[in-house]
Amino acid sequence: DRTQLDRELHALSRQNTVRMFKLNTGVDEHGIMLTQDYTGAVQHAAAMAVRRQQQPQDSSAGSEPGQQGEGHDAAVHAGARGGSAGIQGTGTASETSGAAPSQQQPYQAAA
Repeated sequence: DRTQLDRELHALSRQNTVRMFKLNTGVDEHGIMLTQDYTGAVQHAAAMAVRRQQQPQDSSAGSEPGQQGEGHDAAVHAGARGGSAGIQGTGTASETSGAAPSQQQPYQAAA
């Protein structure tokens, strides 16, 4: 039997409002992100990869081995714009669905 929360969460997932991820911890743990935040984080990561490919090789000479760059920051801050809303409550589809992915603003990591 699923609880009411489980049923609502799976309904939001089927409506493409939230994304659920199985965490690689070895136990049955999951992460939840609003689809809008997920697509923003993916778009930001893709834009960063393109920028890195376009930069000359010598531009990375100033970074030291083991130093974490923007890619790490993007992963750490993924969902910072509203990811906690996906954890605090399920909301309604009209509250959380937002615009279509092609109409969304690009993700900007918090400073």
